[in-house]
Amino acid sequence: MLRLNEYRNLLASDSDTIELPTENGQTVVCRKQATGMEQFLDQAEGLLQDIVQCKDISTLDVLYRLRDLAMVLGNLELHDECRLIGNFALDLAEALGRQSLGFRRHQAETIALIAVLHAYRPRARTLFIQAVSICDEVVASHPSDPNKNALLGILHRAGYWLKGDPELSVHWLERAVKLMTKDLPSTMVTTTFRSVTYFNYGVDLRRLKRYVDAVEVHRHAVSIRRTLVTGDPIKHTPYLARALENIGMSLDDLGRCDEAATEYKEALKHCRTVSAQRPLQYKAQLAKVLYNYGITLVKLEQFSEAADMNKEAVTLYRGLAEMEENYRAELNDALTNYGRAVTSLDSMRRLCSHTRNTFRYSTRWLQQTLKRELIYAMLFTT
Repeated sequence: MLRLNEYRNLLASDSDTIELPTENGQTVVCRKQATGMEQFLDQAEGLLQDIVQCKDISTLDVLYRLRDLAMVLGNLELHDECRLIGNFALDLAEALGRQSLGFRRHQAETIALIAVLHAYRPRARTLFIQAVSICDEVVASHPSDPNKNALLGILHRAGYWLKGDPELSVHWLERAVKLMTKDLPSTMVTTTFRSVTYFNYGVDLRRLKRYVDAVEVHRHAVSIRRTLVTGDPIKHTPYLARALENIGMSLDDLGRCDEAATEYKEALKHCRTVSAQRPLQYKAQLAKVLYNYGITLVKLEQFSEAADMNKEAVTLYRGLAEMEENYRAELNDALTNYGRAVTSLDSMRRLCSHTRNTFRYSTRWLQQTLKRELIYAMLFTT
């Protein structure tokens, strides 16, 4: 609690950043986001008090509060405290799992939740494998729909959050798709969850260069999102645009650039719609679609349109880079592609000019030749 009070006091200062000494002697520098941080602090203090005064609540409820507290501390970037509480949650989950098979599912869910936290990134792969293994044992012993649904959630989370091992991610997400389409009642899996699972599966398939499979899987995501957009366009249109863009990228990878351009064109239309409504929130997504669309247009030798797309992407990325340095790499790439498109367009114009001049010369030569031939023919006949 003292640590949270210290954090609150620093947050109330006038500085744009805050520095917190950690247990290992390092310093964590956090960008101040007052509104969000205050909310997380309130949640952390409430959860901590619940845990301290836990005489009248069950051990399972204590586990849930420990998990929630670890996630809040992770959002506050208090990584040492996050690991401390996270380890408590893992130890308590393991103890409960030893008592009864009925608690093993909760142990697996706890491990998978803790594994996504930044403080546990070095252990994430090991933790996800452990969570999937435990839940597999639970389903094998008692293949009920709730247990299968828990396994689905763990596979989905593990497939999405695991970094650096796309083959394992694809394996987990493939299992998740099978569970939600063949093993579980449709009423147990929300439409949004289905779309997100297909989307993440398609992303990792493309990372493995399985472009045909990626296109097919993303089309499932697009089909579901189209239905969702009719009910809540503001919420679901950005996700529809992202899925369409991913289809475009995979089609481009396959050399099917005409088809890719069609997907990009629709994605761009949706991006412009949401960006007009919330420009700060969706500017980066619009810039990315423009950038990728421009690449495909260059391959199609539509250099004028490609230059227009890249020029707009450069403008957007320049604005984003002024706010966040992370966008400088994207700005450099957009500038490079803009330069290539303009250079190709200039070369094409010079070629066209040369071709026109050549055509004029050839026409004059042909006219003169025909005239001579005609005169010769007249003389010969005479």
